[in-house]
Amino acid sequence: DSKTISFDALYYHFLATIFFLFSPAIMWFMGNAYCHEIMVLPLYLAALITGFKIIQNGYVWHVKNYLLYGAIVAAAVYTDWLGCVIALVFFLQAISVKQFKNRFRFLLVNAVAVSIPLVLIVWQYSSVIGFSEYKAFFLEQLFNRRTPDGGLTYSGFDFIKHFVTGYGLFFIAAIAGLGFSNAQWRRFIMILLLIPSFHYLLFRGFSNEHDYAVLKWAPILIVWAVICLPQLKKTAQYFAIIIMIAFGGLMYEYVNPPGTESLNGERYVWMKEMGQRMAAEARPDEYIFINTPSYYYQIGWYAKRNYLNVKDETEAKLWLSYQRGSKGIYYELNDDRSVLRTVHLSK
Repeated sequence: DSKTISFDALYYHFLATIFFLFSPAIMWFMGNAYCHEIMVLPLYLAALITGFKIIQNGYVWHVKNYLLYGAIVAAAVYTDWLGCVIALVFFLQAISVKQFKNRFRFLLVNAVAVSIPLVLIVWQYSSVIGFSEYKAFFLEQLFNRRTPDGGLTYSGFDFIKHFVTGYGLFFIAAIAGLGFSNAQWRRFIMILLLIPSFHYLLFRGFSNEHDYAVLKWAPILIVWAVICLPQLKKTAQYFAIIIMIAFGGLMYEYVNPPGTESLNGERYVWMKEMGQRMAAEARPDEYIFINTPSYYYQIGWYAKRNYLNVKDETEAKLWLSYQRGSKGIYYELNDDRSVLRTVHLSK
């Protein structure tokens, strides 16, 4: 009866929420403020909800629904490339549907929602450093994000590892349910799958390098796991639910052990301490150089300024020789990320 259907719907909605909250990747990255992926994820979920509502209504023109969807997508585009991919997938979905009256209105909303924030971004950065400088920087970063460190033939093993550590058995459950087919959910699942898949294909380098890149896969993995659960008997369902949640918690504790040091032996607070030390010691007219393997945004956050990551003091001096200023400060770190020595540089 209707009450049973209502209870079942509430039950599986509740399960999806619990699975989402107890995914190791969600538990860890939603507790960090440095990662832009956590800023776009709520906008992604909101765009899915509003976009699917428009589709379910047959693309009937409702100003409130279209404006809300457009505003959310625009905010997502202004935050991350994922916003562009969201609009692209819904755009493709719209042109694949035959004979509906509001085809061009929906396509227009998507086009405007993408164009306005992109133009605004280009104008903002170009007004600071100039269009030619911004264009060169943009193309360089785009290449780095598209190409994995191992080249175009890179296998993507790191990306799969991010899935396993980020979602645990939710990922395994989703894989196990690939053979299950449900026509009612087919279009919904296809959109959920295409959005992160397109993003991965466009930005393989970024996705393979950063473990938080798998955050955008949360909707498809969690929804697919929940859709497949009713195929099991009730006892098996309860057992699977308990195992998946418990495994998620254990995986989180293993990858992010409590205490002062991370899984690889680094102290959790070293970037904060490094940034605060830079803020206290480096003078405003000094360039800052650190022998880190890459740029750590957490350090820049706590220092309230940028720095250059270099291999050693010699490279720092070389960099300084090309800069307008004449002064710099070089921090050499030990393997445990403690400061070995500090050198003030000058031309």
